[in-house]
Amino acid sequence: MFNWLFGTKPSQPAVASPRVVRPNTKDVELATYHENWSINNFTEKDFKRIFKSLSFPDLLSCRLVCKKWRDILTETQSVILTEPNTAVAKVFPNIKSLSIDPSARTNAADLVAHLPSLTSLRCPVLKIEETTLAAMTNLKVLDCPMVKAPFGVECLSTKSIDNLGSFKNLTALTLIGISDKDLPVIGKLSALESLSISSKNFTGKIDSLVDVSKLVNLEISKASLVPEFFYNLYLFPHLEFIGFIKCTLPVSRINPQTPLSQLGPSDGFIFIIGCNSLRYLYLNESEITEYHIEVISRMEELIGLSLKGCKTLGDYMLNSFKNAPLLDSLEELNISETMVTHIGLQIISRFEFLRVLDISKCDGIKLLSPINDLENLEVLRMSENRINAETLQDGFKMPQEFLQELLLDAEPINDPLLMVIASKFPGLVKVDLRKSSVTSTGLDVLHNLTYLRYVDLSYTAVDDNAFEYLQNLAFMENLVMEKCLKVTGFGASKLTKVPGLRVLNMNGCKKVDISGVKEMSELSVQTLRLSGCELIGDEVWNFLSQMEELKRVDLSGTPVGDHGIQQIQKAKWLEVIYLSKTKVTDEGVSELLKCRLLRKIDVRGCNVVKQYKTACVIMTSELEQLKKPVSKKSKKEKVQKEEKMEKIEKIEK
Repeated sequence: MFNWLFGTKPSQPAVASPRVVRPNTKDVELATYHENWSINNFTEKDFKRIFKSLSFPDLLSCRLVCKKWRDILTETQSVILTEPNTAVAKVFPNIKSLSIDPSARTNAADLVAHLPSLTSLRCPVLKIEETTLAAMTNLKVLDCPMVKAPFGVECLSTKSIDNLGSFKNLTALTLIGISDKDLPVIGKLSALESLSISSKNFTGKIDSLVDVSKLVNLEISKASLVPEFFYNLYLFPHLEFIGFIKCTLPVSRINPQTPLSQLGPSDGFIFIIGCNSLRYLYLNESEITEYHIEVISRMEELIGLSLKGCKTLGDYMLNSFKNAPLLDSLEELNISETMVTHIGLQIISRFEFLRVLDISKCDGIKLLSPINDLENLEVLRMSENRINAETLQDGFKMPQEFLQELLLDAEPINDPLLMVIASKFPGLVKVDLRKSSVTSTGLDVLHNLTYLRYVDLSYTAVDDNAFEYLQNLAFMENLVMEKCLKVTGFGASKLTKVPGLRVLNMNGCKKVDISGVKEMSELSVQTLRLSGCELIGDEVWNFLSQMEELKRVDLSGTPVGDHGIQQIQKAKWLEVIYLSKTKVTDEGVSELLKCRLLRKIDVRGCNVVKQYKTACVIMTSELEQLKKPVSKKSKKEKVQKEEKMEKIEKIEK
């Protein structure tokens, strides 16, 4: 449902997943997540949707995770590439959707020529022969503005309108840099359902689009729109989504409450009320005034409204919403990066059915008490706001029964704030405290989160006492403690009281020694990560062999070697083992290959020189070279490629 925030066609609503997370470095948008976030609950359809967004190196890594993933990926039909490589056609011969990074330096023409079954091709800088494209009879989606498209495509992105009227099957069209005089050509595309125009030369003279009556999604970027544009929106009776990005909208002197029957074409923006099918309105970073807000307040059927980045939006403008028809319909509201303060929140609290609210980067919001009246709120995002324990305590007098997702900055979270979060939001299933200021004793409050499944304590000052409190999380499945430099592993055996624990990640915990691993051997985890734990040695093989359910183990960057490695054969479910930059040699690899279910061994950076003929994938230095982009002579480019490989390696782990 929240795809409207990204300017895409709205889809079926998804169920929000409870969690406390850190904001990404990118702009935060509203989104929802499946409530059963555990991988064990994913269906094959879910996996396919995830794999569709992964890059080629990531897909290669996913093929090695387990048999289920490998089988799904065997028939994968969508791949994203940073650099084109003809080998892709051999690994994934059934590709139907191909996306190539615009910054790619290698011409993708050769790769495309080896994929005759492509139905979707996206690459803004791709250059390819017309004859090659003409042979691709199945191509339906083409996002390559520099390429002359064959007439069979259904989705097209282009800078040229040449012969555009001949594309009778087009359902989605993106035009870049066009002007009003080019629109008559578009008027011939009667099957068009989605239209996106990004151009400073476009003013919105759309009267020639009378035959484009099936339009559902309309997005305009960087345009200064004339009043007649809004009057002519009646041409699109099925319009559900309208997005105006960085646009200048017309203002009228007439009363915003004037009936439409008394108005004419020159009265402009107010005619958006006449779009009876409109459900999502997106005005990000556009120039809006009080007049525009008053008009929007009259829209009785609007479900989602995004005013993100509208710098002129303040508390006074929101007064138009006080007794507006919009109060009874709006469910999703984004006012992030605006001038709204906690005074404006008092008006927003009148939206009785509001489920999603984004107030991120609103520096003027210092109190959250008005939000307490939003009883149906499920998602609250307020990253980069001045929030502390007292703010949350005062803002939510009663625990929020339905609130499932809470987004705020992790850095200021300390023990008092964590206590408030645990008491006010008991429905959370994920708590991300990475780089926060919490201590081990502060974790005691987590037992109030009955549904908690995931805990991330990475880069915090917690020590071994944390296990005393974590053992009370009966339903925890995933525990991440990367770079917790005070943790030795002593007391980890207490986690045996958490029968559902499946993943224990202690990468980079420098003080973890062999005695700590001994305690971990009593756990029923399936994935154990000890990369960079430099105090463990060959004795680790004995303790790993005692972990009956172990499937994946990461010992990269540790001093383990061949001595005793044969003991790991007792781990009958072992599938993947990471040993890069260790002392393991060919002798150790030979012993590992005796593990019946082992499918992947990563020994990059080790003294392994033999070539092995086995169904198990053995990643050596040679394989690493195959994954690298085309080599360049410049030292700067070489460094960039090495950094890219490090990222790939991190993702694999």
